[in-house]
This record gives sequence, C-alpha cells and structure tokens, in this order.
Amino acid sequence: MPGLKVCGSCRATLPLSEFYKKKNGLQGNCKDCAKKYALHWISTHPDQFATKQAAWKKGNPESIRKSHSKWQKANAEHVRQYAHGRYQQNTDKIRAREQLYMKQQSGNLTDVWIRILARKAYGLKPRDLTPELIEATRAQLLLTRELRAKRPRKKDAYVCKGCGTTFKPKHYRPDGEGTHYCSRECFFTHRRGHAPTLA
Repeated sequence: MPGLKVCGSCRATLPLSEFYKKKNGLQGNCKDCAKKYALHWISTHPDQFATKQAAWKKGNPESIRKSHSKWQKANAEHVRQYAHGRYQQNTDKIRAREQLYMKQQSGNLTDVWIRILARKAYGLKPRDLTPELIEATRAQLLLTRELRAKRPRKKDAYVCKGCGTTFKPKHYRPDGEGTHYCSRECFFTHRRGHAPTLA
C-alpha cells in the first residue's frame, strides 16, 4: 500500500514516518525496533560505542554546542535548580576555586580582571570597554602597583615613648615628630604632663 511499509523486525505495517531515513531511502526496521537494537548494541559493545561517540563529538563541536544550548533553553528551570543545588553542596570548593581564579587574573592584569574592576568601580558594561580603555586601565594599575611597592611598610610593632611597652599599631598614629604612643593616656601624660580628663 502506498505510504506504508512493513518492518523487517516486528513485521508490523506502519506509515513511512515511523522509519528512519538513510542515504538511499528508508531503513528496514521501524524506529522502535531500531532504538531497541541500538540500546542492545550499546550495552554489549560499550568500548566501541565510547570510541565512536568521542570521535563524533570531536568532529562535530558546533552541533554539540547547539544541542546543549537548545536543551538548556527548553529546561531552564531544571538547569537553574541543578546549579543552585550543586552550589549548595560544594560551596567551599567553588568559592576556593573562584578565589584562586581571581587571584591569578588580578596578578596578571588580564582583560577579564580589568572588565570586572571597571564594572564594579564605574558601572561600565563589557560593550563599553574598548581595547584602548582596557590598555589605559592596565597601565594605570601597573603604575599604582609600582608606587605602592616603593612606599615604606609599617613596622609590625612600635615602642611606646610614654611607658616603653611594645604594641602593634592599630588605632594610634605617630605625632608630627614621629613618636608613637600606645594609648591616648600615654600621649597626654608624656606630652602634656597629665592624663586626659572627661568633660
């Protein structure tokens, strides 16, 4: 009968749409029988299937990318929930990897790092960052790093001029003469001869 075909495996008479196409026509088995045969072959020849699959993926990266993109758009909610759950289960690992990545990017002053800085500091979008602006920002950052490297570092500890104890500088800066005090009390006692009074 026109428009019908007999399956060579299950012997059922089916429409032509139930058969896969091949170069010179249609396959002899219907789609259901072809799927069953394919699954059976994959289960009995896993190594061969893995080799053929890897070779096909290597030769068709664009097809894989389009297929993945199409599936993600059709299953956006599932993708979002999966990503959220994966982040919740591996929060420490993901944050550590992100920190390592950002440290590498900041150390090398890559374009990615400069775009991130520009977005945070100036609210610029990636399309607003021209190559000339990226290079100018990189030169400015290099100059800033050179100036910071030449700046004298603070000591880990100072000796109080008032009481002679060793302290770490947290809140109190030296006076105009470069003398350090561990507290306001020592400053007033040594410089003014009396402790501070409350009003």
